[in-house]
Amino acid sequence: MDYLRRGVKRMKRGPYKQYDLDPKKSVPKSTIRSREQMEKIEGEYYESLKNMNSQSEEINENIGTDEIENDLDNCTASTSQNNENYSFNSEQLPSGENTSSHANNKNYRAENSSIPNQENYIREDADDSNVYNDDDDDDDDDDDDADDDDDDDDDDDRDDDNDNDDVDGDNEVADYNNNDEDDDDFADLDNDNAEIDNYENIIYDDCLVNKEESILLIMATAIRHNFPDVALENMLKLVDCHLPYKLHKSKYRFLKNFPAPNIIRHFFCDTCMQTIDFGNQSITVCVLCNKVFTKMDSIKDGNFFIHIPLKDQLQEMLSSNLYTHLRRECEESDVINGLAYKKLREANFFSDDDISIQWNTDGVHLCKSSNNSMWPIIVAVNELPYKKRKNNLFLCGLWYGDTKPCFNMYLKPFVDELIDLYENGFQTINYENKIIHVKVHTLFFSSDSPARSSVMNMKQFNGEYGCPYCLHKGERLENNARVYPFCEHSLRSRKNYIEHLQESIRLNDAVMGVKGPSIISCIPNFHIIKACPPEYMHSCLLGVAKFLVEEWLDPHNKDEHFYIKKKTKKKLNERLLKFMPPKEITRTPQKINSDYKASEWKNFVIYMSYPCLKGILRSKYLRHWQLFIFSISIFSKNKISENEFMLAKDALIKFVQDMEPLYKKKEYMRFNVHILIHIPEFVRLYGALWSWSAFMYENFNGTLSKLFHGTQYIPEQICKMTQRLRFVKNRSNVFSEPRDNEDGRKLFLKLMNECNIKNCIEYNENLKIFGKGKIKKLSTIQKVIIERITGEVSEYYKSFERFIFNKTVYHTSTYARLKKRINNVTLLNDGKILDITELVEVTLSKDESKIYLILGVELEKSNDVLFKNDYSNSNLICMISNRKLIKLLCYHVSSISRKCAVISYLDDKLCIIPLINTMETD
Repeated sequence: MDYLRRGVKRMKRGPYKQYDLDPKKSVPKSTIRSREQMEKIEGEYYESLKNMNSQSEEINENIGTDEIENDLDNCTASTSQNNENYSFNSEQLPSGENTSSHANNKNYRAENSSIPNQENYIREDADDSNVYNDDDDDDDDDDDDADDDDDDDDDDDRDDDNDNDDVDGDNEVADYNNNDEDDDDFADLDNDNAEIDNYENIIYDDCLVNKEESILLIMATAIRHNFPDVALENMLKLVDCHLPYKLHKSKYRFLKNFPAPNIIRHFFCDTCMQTIDFGNQSITVCVLCNKVFTKMDSIKDGNFFIHIPLKDQLQEMLSSNLYTHLRRECEESDVINGLAYKKLREANFFSDDDISIQWNTDGVHLCKSSNNSMWPIIVAVNELPYKKRKNNLFLCGLWYGDTKPCFNMYLKPFVDELIDLYENGFQTINYENKIIHVKVHTLFFSSDSPARSSVMNMKQFNGEYGCPYCLHKGERLENNARVYPFCEHSLRSRKNYIEHLQESIRLNDAVMGVKGPSIISCIPNFHIIKACPPEYMHSCLLGVAKFLVEEWLDPHNKDEHFYIKKKTKKKLNERLLKFMPPKEITRTPQKINSDYKASEWKNFVIYMSYPCLKGILRSKYLRHWQLFIFSISIFSKNKISENEFMLAKDALIKFVQDMEPLYKKKEYMRFNVHILIHIPEFVRLYGALWSWSAFMYENFNGTLSKLFHGTQYIPEQICKMTQRLRFVKNRSNVFSEPRDNEDGRKLFLKLMNECNIKNCIEYNENLKIFGKGKIKKLSTIQKVIIERITGEVSEYYKSFERFIFNKTVYHTSTYARLKKRINNVTLLNDGKILDITELVEVTLSKDESKIYLILGVELEKSNDVLFKNDYSNSNLICMISNRKLIKLLCYHVSSISRKCAVISYLDDKLCIIPLINTMETD
C-alpha cells in the first residue's frame, strides 16, 4: 500500500506542487494543464497505482539475485534448439574413433569438438562455376601475429562500480552490482508522472532544441567523451537543475528512450569447448566430459560468448536514410565492380533488393595488465559507398576471454543466421515506406593471417602447406623459420580442398595444410579458398614494407650492401621531415622507425619512400623496391584500368621472384613475401585493395575497446554502448529539419565526428567557398587570361583563399595560416600541374551571372622519370617537375582533376604525386 499512499498524497499537492513551482510565479506554458486534463491524468494515474500495488512484492524484490537467476534461466532457450542440430556426439565421429579418444587430444577438441558430420560442412551443391573459377590465383595474409590496436588504459585503474549494466538473454537491463542505484531508478519511476512527459516535444518556449534532440545530444556527448553511467546520471541531474521542471527525471527513465541490445548468450564447456544447453534450468552437465555447470557461475567465469542478430541491424539500416545510399554500380574499383560480385548478379543470384556483406574477426587486447582480449565479429555492407560502409559497421558477435575462441563453435550462430538470411531472407519496410523482401549474400571474409588460418581450420604460415591459396609446402630453416622460395606451384580449389578435408577427418591429422572442417564452408555460395582474401594492411604494409625497412636499418646487417648507415639514416629522416603533406594525409611525417602505424607505412611506401631513398639506398635495391611501390600504388587507385592491372601484376611477381637472388638470403622469402603473388587475382575478384582491407575494421575495433568501464561485464557493456551509438547515428535525421538556430545540429555533427563546415557558402553541388572574399582590381595579365574564358573584360574580381571542390579541400598558396601542409597543387584535366594562387569570382555584365575560376602558376614538367622499365612506369603514378614556375594560367574550377602531394626530389626538382585515391583516410 506504500505506493498507493504516496501516489494519493502527491496528487493532493496539486499540479504546481508536483513540479516544485510556486503558483504565484510565472510557469512555462508547456507545463500548464487545464483542470479537465489534470483530472483525467490523476484518474489514470490512480488506476495505475492500484495495478502497481498488486505487484509491489515483485518490485521490491526486483534487484535480488533470485530474479537475475530466473531471468538467466531463459537466456539461451531461444537458441538451444539451433545448437542441438550441431551438438557433438560419438555417433558423428569418423569410424574407429570415440569420445574418450578425443578427450585425450586437447588440440583436436579445441578445433573440432563442436563440428557436425562433414556432409553438413561440405556443400556439394555449391558449384565453383557459380562465382569462381578453380584456376584463379588466390591470396594470403600477414605474418605478423599482431592482434592489433591495444587501445585503452589498465583495467585495474578503472572504477569497478561504474557502468556495470548487463543485458541478459531476454533483453532486459539488469545491474548486477549497483543495487542501490537501481532502487533509486524504480523510486523515480514511481514518483514521476509518465503521462505529462510526453504531451509535447518542446522543453519550454523559445528553447533552441526539442526533447528528442536534447536526448540525442546528451547521449552523443556521453558516448563521445566515454561517460560511465554514473557520469551520465550526474549530467542528467545537472541539465534538470537548469530547467524549470525535471525533464529527464532519472537515468532509468532517460535510458528507456534507447532500445536494449538484442543479445543472445551461448554458454560452453571450458574443458572440451562444446556448447552447453541450460534450457529452463539453472544447472546442466556437459555431454562430453560430464562436468557440472550452473548458469550464474558460467556468467561469472565468462564461459559464454555473445551473438547479436544481423537481421535486426539490417532492418534498422534499411529503414534509415542509409537506404538511399545503396548502389549496384559505381565508377570506382569497389567490391561491386569486382568479378565475384558481377558473376553473382549475372547468375541471377541477386534481386534488386538483395544486399551483400563482407565480415571480419580478429583479436584485440583491451589492456596491458591482462591477457584478456576480445574477438568481435564485424559485418560491412558492400553496396554502401566506402566511407558510409566504414562508418556503419555492424557488431554481430563478441568473444571475451584469455584464450582464442574455438571458431567452429563461436561462429556457428553467426553462420546459422547467414544461411537463413540467404535462403529465406526477411521482409521489412524501407526508408521510402515500401515493403521489400531482402536476401543477404556473404561475399568474403577479410582478416590477417593468424585469424584467417584459425577460422579456415588450416595450418598457419609456419607449418607445412601453410599457404591457404596454393600447395606450396615451404622449407624449414635451421632456426625453425619456414620460408616459401619462389617456384611454380598448383593452386587450391574447392575440389582438392574437399579431398584433403575428407582425408584429414579419416586420419585425424592435417592433410596438405587442412586440419579439419570449418563451419564457414556452410555459408551458401561461399568459396572457402577464394572467399578469404589476403588483407594488404597486414601482409603488405605491416608485413613486407616494415620488414624490409627494418632490415635496411638493422646494425646486424652493417656488412651488407643494402645497409643504411647512421649518417645516411639521418639524411633520410631530414628528407622525410621536410615533406609537407596535403590534408588527406592526416599524420605528418615522423622519423623512420618500426613503431609506425599501418597508415604511416602506407604513406611512406606510396608517397615518400622513393624520392627520399634516392641516393641513400643502392640503386639495384632501389630498383627492386620500386616494383613494390608501383604495384601497391596501382592496386590502391580509385579506378584501375586493365592495362594498369597487368603491369602491376607483373611488377609484383617480379618483386617476389628477385627477392632471394638480390638479397642472397633465403630467410627473406617469408610468408608475407610469398602471398604477394596471390594478391592480383583477389584485386580482380573484389576490387582495389582499399575496398577489402582491414583498415575500417581496425578503426572499429579501436572504438569498441573504449566502450567499457571497470572490469565487470565488459562484453555486455560493449554491446550496450554499441547499440546506443548505432541508435544515435540512425536518428541523426532528427536534426535535418531547417530552423533558425543551427547550434544543436552543429554540436551533434561535431560529437559524431562528421564534417561540420563552418562559415561556408555552397555555390553549387561541387563547390563550397569559405570566407567573404576580397574585392581586388585585375592586373593587365589577369585581364587577358580571364577574358579568354569569360569573353569579356572585367575590372574587378572577388578573391578567395579556401574552397572545397568535389569534397576535397584546397588552400591557395597565399593562405598564410597553413604552415605544415601543401594543399594548393593540383593536376588538371589536361595533364598540367597548377599551383593555385587564387580562386576568383567574376560577375559577367551581360546577365549578371557569376563564374568561378582558379588562377595559378604552372609547374614545368621535367623530362626525367622516377623509374621506368619493362615492369613499371613511374609516369602512371607520379611526375617530376622543375622548381621553376613558368607562367600564369586561368582555368574554370571544374578543370581540377586531383590534388597532389609534393616532395623534394634531389636538390633542384620536385616529385609530384597525385593522390592515389580519395577513399581511404588515415
